[in-house]
Amino acid sequence: MKVLLATWFVLGVGALNIEANGLFINCTYILEKFPPIYAVEDFSQCTKIHENDYCICHVEINEPVPRPQYWNEIELRSRSFTHFDRKYFERGICVPKKLRLNYNRLRYIESKLGEELKSFNLSANVREVICKEEQQHSSLEKYFLCAIVLYLIFIVYATIYERKSGPLKPDSKLDEWIFCFSVSANWKKLTRYKTANSDFNRLRGIQAVRFYNMTLVIFCHTKLSWAQLFVSNPEAIEQAYQHIFFQLSMVLDVFLVQTFFVVSSWLLTNHVLEIHGANGRFTVKDSMILLLNRVVRYFPTLLFMVVLFRTPAVILSTGPLNFDLVYMNARACRHNWWATLFHTSNLLHPHEICNMGTWYLAIDTQFYIITMIILYFILKWKFNPRKILLVLIISTVIFNAVITFFRNLDIILRLSPENTKRHNFFRIPELIWQYTSFYFNWSTSLVGIGMGILYFRTKNLNEIMKYEKYYPWAFALLPLTVVYVASVSLGGISAVLLGPILKPLYAVGIALGLLGLSRKTIGGWIKNICEWKYAVILGNFSYCTYIFHFSIVFARGGGVNSLVQVEFLSFIKSAIADIICSWIIGIFMAVALEQPANNIQKMLLPQIEKKMRVLRINVVEDKVGGNVRDQMQAPQFAQNRSSTGVDFFPGKPKEPWLDHCIPLATLATSVKRSANLEDCGYQL
Repeated sequence: MKVLLATWFVLGVGALNIEANGLFINCTYILEKFPPIYAVEDFSQCTKIHENDYCICHVEINEPVPRPQYWNEIELRSRSFTHFDRKYFERGICVPKKLRLNYNRLRYIESKLGEELKSFNLSANVREVICKEEQQHSSLEKYFLCAIVLYLIFIVYATIYERKSGPLKPDSKLDEWIFCFSVSANWKKLTRYKTANSDFNRLRGIQAVRFYNMTLVIFCHTKLSWAQLFVSNPEAIEQAYQHIFFQLSMVLDVFLVQTFFVVSSWLLTNHVLEIHGANGRFTVKDSMILLLNRVVRYFPTLLFMVVLFRTPAVILSTGPLNFDLVYMNARACRHNWWATLFHTSNLLHPHEICNMGTWYLAIDTQFYIITMIILYFILKWKFNPRKILLVLIISTVIFNAVITFFRNLDIILRLSPENTKRHNFFRIPELIWQYTSFYFNWSTSLVGIGMGILYFRTKNLNEIMKYEKYYPWAFALLPLTVVYVASVSLGGISAVLLGPILKPLYAVGIALGLLGLSRKTIGGWIKNICEWKYAVILGNFSYCTYIFHFSIVFARGGGVNSLVQVEFLSFIKSAIADIICSWIIGIFMAVALEQPANNIQKMLLPQIEKKMRVLRINVVEDKVGGNVRDQMQAPQFAQNRSSTGVDFFPGKPKEPWLDHCIPLATLATSVKRSANLEDCGYQL
């Protein structure tokens, strides 16, 4: 604990000495020469007259001729990561419907802007115009709403039926199907804290970290949603970006998703090794069964989300100052639904993705496939996993370094007041290259494979290895150091050398901390927080919370008719409300939709059966010393396990089938004659 506290204190104090990224220019007199960034006409007055349309306009100021001296300072300011680019501004304008032809509408808007800019001696070009449309209820929406009502009635019936049946098992196949939809039964499954699964009990920290990390993701998206509002005091946002702790929080936001990637690959690796240990092999058929179960499990929630976002959500969450964002997402759900359902949405541009957050699910599924392929080759052809992973990680880092060099990228995706404006955010190239791309995140997945192998190798060892004593240091130093370094804007050779290794280093720190919790080298209040019962339970609801929290967070602005005043207290209140509402929605969707789909998936789809390997133990009495010793008779099983030739880490026991099982010596003391012991394979 002292290590963690000392490290956090030193890094926290050191962070105060970092200069804010950007140029602090005292140019109040210059800003007076430009129109405000945001201005809107009264929406309610506009829509009272049915002959009007309300339009959002993105405008760019033309460079004056001759070029004034202050223009150079404005361009310098535009390259700052702490200020808005004053050459661009947004307007909400009321336009007569009779001008619905794009040319006539554009001329009308330009004439109104010309009047506004006349006092500033400036001219401007309209880059984009998006007008609020009249929403009409289609037959699809009616069918969808009816289906929701009928489904809710059915799960209420299933819950009552299951409760009346008591603790007895289903009497028929029909009862078994009905029980799949029982809210009470599903709630019990999702809120179990202790199970017979020893891996789950060891890795409770992973579940709790999922909850904490998901909460931070919601908080991150709350900040982003405020940055995309039309605000009356944009200087407050600029001041926030100049604060060092706000900068560090924005940098941390870029790394949060790495925790999910490393944990996912870790758990899959352990699961595959358990299958291989129990069955003596891991086949292509096994990998296809795992993939099929994963896709089918996620399919119902994704399908519901796609239909929801393309129909009723457009009407329910559309407001005067967010309809352009809602329309963009609805259009993506209508045209690119297939990319979301089949986990390829990361291949699209962000503004073309139905629910942009599904890029993470797409990449995670792709990592899932690649991880199984890597493990298949390692186990099938007895490759050295350390060498394979090292080569892949180094190759990925080099490839990302080349991309960073030729694209002239910063050390990470750098968020600023300007590029987080909703018109810009979904179109910045760095978002594609450095955040949602497969290759810039793959190194983290490879780290997860390595951590899964390390966990599998050591999870049943009673002895604490020397290197495990350094887990608290890694947990304390690596993530905070990565965030500290990434907070400094670097380009050129520094970005090439450091940028590609920051994500895997962050993932290593988080993973070693979780490994330390499972091996009990990290304890005290850190362990209590990371294995808090309710955080562990809520971690089971993180998937649905992630999928549906976007509809909560980014609906902000739907009921706002005027510019929003940015205040710290208002922001904190909205963040707390977003977090609470998102988890409530996530819990409901997990109980009502995700878990029923999971139950049916296990009933209908093939599952991997682990063959039970029998160890025959003859317990005999040592005639000389009077001690009990065990004679293990499992030569064929031992041969199967050792024939893999996969030496994951040095110092492997001579009996390779014991390195993940309960020590037989501890069991032998409770057996007088002989016993049949099952191989300890279990499924996560």
